[in-house]
Amino acid sequence: MIKDVEVTEDNRYHVTTDVEAGKQFQKLAELEKQESELKGQKQAYIRQITEWYDRKMNAITEKRDNAQALINEYRLTKEDGKVDTPFGQTIVRHSTKTKYDDATLTDYLKNSHPELLKYSVNKAELKKAVKNVDGKAIDENGEIIDGIKFEQSESISYKLAK
Repeated sequence: MIKDVEVTEDNRYHVTTDVEAGKQFQKLAELEKQESELKGQKQAYIRQITEWYDRKMNAITEKRDNAQALINEYRLTKEDGKVDTPFGQTIVRHSTKTKYDDATLTDYLKNSHPELLKYSVNKAELKKAVKNVDGKAIDENGEIIDGIKFEQSESISYKLAK
């Protein structure tokens, strides 16, 4: 054990040497190993529960599909195509699904109904076209573009030796 550990006024331990930093990295490596083992256990449990759940749900789904098929077969024999009992009823709805060809539709709407089109900012291209000057966005003409802020951030990662 290191006896001359520096303790500050707030009674927190502080790393003051490379040896102490090395011990902290060893502690990080051990914690990472424990975390990895725990995640492995979690995944094994999740896989087991998911397999059990899927087996149970497949059996229920198969039975439900069979019951619905039997009711539907009977429904088709009825003149009005409906089944209504104290335990349930069939409800048949007809709907139309709309499919759009965006390119053709956009070309048409540009000329005929421009109010039906939405426009949005292509942020990836805009970011390439502006420069950060003292936290302000400046375009190629030197004009300030309102609505853009640049925020600095810092990220620290700890790489463990293998």
